[in-house]
Amino acid sequence: MSITEQYLTDKFITTKISIPEHIKIGQNVLILNAIVVYLHRHYTCYFRQGHIWYYYDDLDNSTIKIGNYYDLLDATPSILRNCTLVFYC
Repeated sequence: MSITEQYLTDKFITTKISIPEHIKIGQNVLILNAIVVYLHRHYTCYFRQGHIWYYYDDLDNSTIKIGNYYDLLDATPSILRNCTLVFYC
């Protein structure tokens, strides 16, 4: 294994985490809008449009409808194990 491969392998935590649909900061309620995931040396993302979640992969140039937030929690790749960035607004 090269040093670069070892660095990429060793620096990612695959511990399951919780990603709430809403978070409250002070008086503001922020809504989950996008999640970047990393899997097999490639970044992809989930994004929300209205109440519907989608998955985008630039290698396939494809957008797949996931469904609601609860469908997102069961989607593959897992947002709970593979997320690297989470966006709320």
